[in-house]
Amino acid sequence: MHDHHLVDLNSADAAAWAAGSWAAIPTTTLTRSAAQSADRLTAFAEQDTTEIAYPPIGPNSEQELEAFINLTRALFHI
Repeated sequence: MHDHHLVDLNSADAAAWAAGSWAAIPTTTLTRSAAQSADRLTAFAEQDTTEIAYPPIGPNSEQELEAFINLTRALFHI
């Protein structure tokens, strides 16, 4: 179940992707450009969202986390 979790596609993930699960990405994740993420985070704030779970993934998770921190600091002036 957690084989390659959040890092790569395992065989079940690949089958789901091939069947069209990729279509849900824009509505169920923050996988998008920085500008699009800023719009989405602003909308969450307007809806009184108080917490976002952000797992930085990929080959450079430190860079991903830093980019997310910088984006949220700029958006919310923190």
